[in-house]
Amino acid sequence: MNKELLEKFIKSNISLEEIPKVFNDRALRDAEYPYIVLNSSKGNTTNYPRVDIELEIDIWDKQSNFSSVNKIADVIQNALDRQSFTDDHIVGTYYLNTRNNMDDEDKTLKRNHMTFDVEIYFKEE
Repeated sequence: MNKELLEKFIKSNISLEEIPKVFNDRALRDAEYPYIVLNSSKGNTTNYPRVDIELEIDIWDKQSNFSSVNKIADVIQNALDRQSFTDDHIVGTYYLNTRNNMDDEDKTLKRNHMTFDVEIYFKEE
């Protein structure tokens, strides 16, 4: 499994013009809000050639309530849930698993945590 190709594929499926900051695994320390962090490290090859990925998406913003992160989560959910995408290397289908607002110690930070089950097929090279 080529994680770099997978991350590029996932980012291309989430085209949010209003949120240009999408990071893999963790955000930059001084990243401006709002931003999205993708984690696609959990994979299972038991059903090879299908690779099952648990995609975690964390949406962060510095606001007084969850409305901004929920709005972005709505866009992501509507774009990905039960949708299939393809590029030159990958075919993938997304299924929403969980979606929750999360509290942070810093009450000015708001986070929405989403997980998707993604069925991935890497095309032969």
